Amino acid sequence: FLPKEVQTEIVGGTDVKWSPSIDYFKYVTLGNLSLMGVKAEVEVVRRGFYPKGHGLVRFSSLPSRLNGFEATTRGKVKSVNVLSFCGSLPASVAERQLRAALSVLDYLRSEMDNFELFGKYGRVESLSKGSVCTCYAKCENSLLGADSLGELGKPAERVGEECAEKLKKSLSSRATFDSHMGDQILLFAALAKTPSVFTVESITNHVKANIYTIQTILEKEVFEVEGNSIKVKPAKV
Repeated sequence: FLPKEVQTEIVGGTDVKWSPSIDYFKYVTLGNLSLMGVKAEVEVVRRGFYPKGHGLVRFSSLPSRLNGFEATTRGKVKSVNVLSFCGSLPASVAERQLRAALSVLDYLRSEMDNFELFGKYGRVESLSKGSVCTCYAKCENSLLGADSLGELGKPAERVGEECAEKLKKSLSSRATFDSHMGDQILLFAALAKTPSVFTVESITNHVKANIYTIQTILEKEVFEVEGNSIKVKPAKV
């Protein structure tokens, strides 16, 4: 909303528990917000895993007009991307995660016309050992995604399978947004210039909490929830 470009650097964990992976944020969160008119991007300079973190990202945004999001389904799946990375571990860890995820998602080839499945893996140096797998689907109306972290004693194959299975579940709901994007989109929809209507994979406690918090701050009701459908009347603040 500022009248000029904003650039900032943030240091910390890029792929840690209880938050989306940096790849989810880059491709799913910002991807969906771009459909609302947001002009922003993030560059991953250095990855940071628990416990030492020390990752580095560069975020930039341009002045944007924020429009509402109107789509009650995701539409057809156009492509699926799998990104697998490991830090200070053998590159084979990231490769095994990728192969496992691609294996789970290969079922989509027979169900979609002109479907494309992409995969990328890589190894980076990091202060703490770690790994992450992120899957996201570009659909006609929106993007849905999922991620999974490696842990001590957790096979690389399980990390990839877990990530892909989460995305598969989200896609099967045919909702506009996966359950995590469902709560992230709320504030932007409330501040948009035009109304929004969309569906979410599930009305999670995070969705309920964000709705309550936003409406408390705005001192007005802007959300209408029916089943897994959410209608948003812009706050015009």
